[in-house]
Amino acid sequence: MMAGAIRKTYLAVVRGWMSEERLIDKPLGAVKDEALGRQGE
Repeated sequence: MMAGAIRKTYLAVVRGWMSEERLIDKPLGAVKDEALGRQGE
């Protein structure tokens, strides 16, 4: 049980870190365009 919980937490942290890295790597304009595109859908 404990190992499963730790693994889930680890995966959540890695996913969060990866998504943050992706946002940092993108130019700010691309992030804004993507946000506007999502609102338009």
